[in-house]
Amino acid sequence: MPKNFYPDNMVKRKKNRSNGGTFLSFVVILVGLGLCVMLAMLFSNFITVGSFSFSNNNEMKKNGYTIYAVSIFQSTNFSSAGTSAASFQDKGAAGYIYFDNGIFHVLASGYKEKSDADKVVEKLISQGQSARLLAIKVSSTSLSGSFSQSEQNALNNALMCYSNCFDSLYDMSVALDTNVSTANEIKNQLSTLLSSTKETKTNFDKAFSSRLTEKLLEISLSLKDVADYIDGISTSADTLSSRLKYCYFQIIEENQSLKKILEES
Repeated sequence: MPKNFYPDNMVKRKKNRSNGGTFLSFVVILVGLGLCVMLAMLFSNFITVGSFSFSNNNEMKKNGYTIYAVSIFQSTNFSSAGTSAASFQDKGAAGYIYFDNGIFHVLASGYKEKSDADKVVEKLISQGQSARLLAIKVSSTSLSGSFSQSEQNALNNALMCYSNCFDSLYDMSVALDTNVSTANEIKNQLSTLLSSTKETKTNFDKAFSSRLTEKLLEISLSLKDVADYIDGISTSADTLSSRLKYCYFQIIEENQSLKKILEES
């Protein structure tokens, strides 16, 4: 078993044609071309880029997603959750306190696939550890405005930054927990991720430098927070594995907060 108590690894005759057949083929081709034109007209008002869509009226919509977290302690008392979180962080768990429906959850790790989270919960329970699955949802986001192509690209990259960072940090935590990567290798990857996140913010700020609305400003400030979370991993006193997991929960909750702000009129 890997060194950490909460590893993330529990996780290919051709025949002669009559003149009538030729005419029929010609008709079929014409009908096919007509359908293509109709479909092109139908979808010309809707352009999709990854998990984003932009309509001709420039309403941007980003699809939502769900992270399946493993909750290893639950309490209505924040102080109790804090004490529990600290003890679990020493064992490689995130120890992230997440408040949901009146309960403070201490989270160990998170997954994009429910089946992966289920396996970890089952394993922990079999070892006598209290555990349950907690679905953390980031719902779809809509933003209206007149966006140029460069601005659309900047919005796409900015709002995809959160789930992309989760993916990167999750992969790092798995690689570290399973001894695929050393701590120094992970730190180098973190440096690359930090640079990429800062570049995303810089490009976003440049794209909207002449008209940074209140909501666009919130996106910019949120991206700075994400970069700060990643940068803070190297200064934390907790174990590196715990810090990686803690950080990706910070980023997911940051994404939830931004989504709520963008929903406000």
